[in-house]
Amino acid sequence: MTEIPRITYRGFRRLPLLLLALMIPVFSEAIRRAVIPLHGELQIELVAAWIVVFGYNLYIYAISWLEKPFTVTERQQGILDRLWVTVIIPVFNEDPAALDLCIRAVMEQERLPQEVVVVDDGSTVAYPGVRSYWERMAPYGVRFGWLRQANAGKRHAQAKAFRNSSYAHIFVTVDSDTVLERRAIAEGLKPFADRSIMSVAGMELGLNMKRNWLTRVTACRQLIWQVTVCAAQSVRGQVLVNRGTFALYRAGVVWRYLEAYESETFFGRPVSMSDDSYLTLFCLLEGRTVQQPTAVQFTLLPENLSHHMRQWMRWMRGSTVRSIWRIRYLPVASLGWLFTVASLWSLFVSTSVTIVSLAYWHAGAHVIPLMLWSAAGFGYAGAMRIFQYRRSDDSAADLLDTFCASILAVTWSMTFLKVLRLYGIFTCKKAGAGWGTRQQKAEVAV
Repeated sequence: MTEIPRITYRGFRRLPLLLLALMIPVFSEAIRRAVIPLHGELQIELVAAWIVVFGYNLYIYAISWLEKPFTVTERQQGILDRLWVTVIIPVFNEDPAALDLCIRAVMEQERLPQEVVVVDDGSTVAYPGVRSYWERMAPYGVRFGWLRQANAGKRHAQAKAFRNSSYAHIFVTVDSDTVLERRAIAEGLKPFADRSIMSVAGMELGLNMKRNWLTRVTACRQLIWQVTVCAAQSVRGQVLVNRGTFALYRAGVVWRYLEAYESETFFGRPVSMSDDSYLTLFCLLEGRTVQQPTAVQFTLLPENLSHHMRQWMRWMRGSTVRSIWRIRYLPVASLGWLFTVASLWSLFVSTSVTIVSLAYWHAGAHVIPLMLWSAAGFGYAGAMRIFQYRRSDDSAADLLDTFCASILAVTWSMTFLKVLRLYGIFTCKKAGAGWGTRQQKAEVAV
């Protein structure tokens, strides 16, 4: 039987913040030495553009360190304990062992849900053993349901469960290849003590992180993004995308926008990908969206380059569609709108500066070392944050591997994944329906 790791979350340590603060005078001195001796306008413009990008990223990293786990009083906990929580697990051609582990993790939560609904979206894989076992063995007080429909996509599978769960106060969406840490639901509910919060994102770690270097690098990249960019957004109550692997929503918001959720189109084509960010957008229109650092889940990561690339392309196409909707529907003065525009602008500027620096080497020779130095500094700062999460199955060697992988993750994101992101932006019309990379069977098993 696969053991589900336990997580120890450690509070913030001051050393990384001090090191990041030291980057400012060092960066200023590098600018002074790089700019003052220059005479070409192109060189000054390149450096000026990179200073602006550096400033934006420095702001994100600084704000992210203000994130703290949500806590509740005894009275607030009593209110949360009375909420009806429905866990929804859509499944399509999942590895039966992975699905069974997913359900087991939900049934072993410290705070059990009132209801668990599995929706089989027309799988060609049979799950009689999994279904019959949990229909018999669901813990006392937990209602277990299993629905099946013709294949229509993950979003429509979720919608079927949303409509069939009329008692819910909180919906918890969990992917069928995801395993919740034992305190995930209890911790994920705490932010809802604040009535202005509409959705909560859980923290995503890699269940198969140690399988190979690709899974380790991918897990590090995901976690660095969560503890920096997502943490900064959470501090402002404007998380732009909940991880679809594990997220919590106020049921009233979901029901209010359910028709729009099922009928999204882009350039006249139905879209059912990027379901997580679409639900988050609805919540942004209604109130605040946050992440809870102590609500942790483990998911199965791609184990080969082909699967990794196809997943990333699907995410980037969906992300582009969602960015267009945020710019269109969010208030211009909202932080969610500003974050979206600033992120796209930063991508454009950093890409342009890189291209121009390489094309005009005589000008770029002074800028490229500056770019590499600042990127390495931010990568180091992000790498320090991921050590706030200590897995029960980690050894000292694992920690060293994680640190090395975190540096590779930053490099991977700045080079190969950035090129794929740009391609995804320009081919966003291909964001469509279905289950994306999973067709006839799951590509990763437990």
